[in-house]
Amino acid sequence: MVHSKQALIVKFNSSEIDTTVTWNEMVSKPATNDSGLDSIGDFGVEVLDVDTSIPLDTGWLMSMLNSDAFHQLPPENLHLLAGKMTPVNVAKGDSIITQGEHGDYYYVIREGGCHVLHNGIKINELGPLDCFGEEALISGNPRNATIVMISNGVLMRLSKQDFAELLIPPMILKVSVAEAVEKARDGAILLDVRTRDEYKIDRLGRSINIPLSILRMKFNKLKSRNKKPLIVYCDTGARSSAACFLLKQAGLDVFLLDNPQKAFHVMKAKKQSDSTTTMSLAPMIDEL
Repeated sequence: MVHSKQALIVKFNSSEIDTTVTWNEMVSKPATNDSGLDSIGDFGVEVLDVDTSIPLDTGWLMSMLNSDAFHQLPPENLHLLAGKMTPVNVAKGDSIITQGEHGDYYYVIREGGCHVLHNGIKINELGPLDCFGEEALISGNPRNATIVMISNGVLMRLSKQDFAELLIPPMILKVSVAEAVEKARDGAILLDVRTRDEYKIDRLGRSINIPLSILRMKFNKLKSRNKKPLIVYCDTGARSSAACFLLKQAGLDVFLLDNPQKAFHVMKAKKQSDSTTTMSLAPMIDEL
């Protein structure tokens, strides 16, 4: 008998295994119990009034698992999310959301594609597994774009309340000003998502500016060029919260700067005579 000195060791992340098992349970056929609820795993999910003409697509559910947007959610949220998202048939030319309206739903594209229009001008195109509608739900501002289908398709829709309960808490991780200073010392990048004009007038030191309105178009560059954490801020926290969710959804390591008004006092860029700005992190801890 020949004994090999080589061995193949496979290491698995326990949280990823838990997530995978959770999704496998969810795509299995639910068993109805005596309570009148459909049982999915160990959770009871109320029967929803959905379009039953759209069959359960287990392949699509597993694709969702592998997407950056949903893979990082805790298993308990995944259980509930599967029961809360409802399918909606849409046709080419349908306007799903309209610029200026108040937000009511969050959408994930299951089949088909759509154009993103701002002031009537096409700024982006979305396809299967892409998401939209989160910005207005997080910030409370009116919709900043119009979404029009460019083909027949199916959308998965989540209500504003369910979105707030299941997706916002695990996707938006806050850091204090003191923690932001420490992370900046370790190489984290401060990202200002206000407008160019606002950024020119007043900003945090060592920060970069990508306005929220064009953030989606910068995802690929941020993912390919930046391996460091991002700390996102604005003046009130509304735009930065939406930006934080978008970036986290895209798979980036991102944090929301809590108490931005304090940050503007402590971490404000110092204007120099040559019109450049600098920031010294060394004395900041004493000011916090």
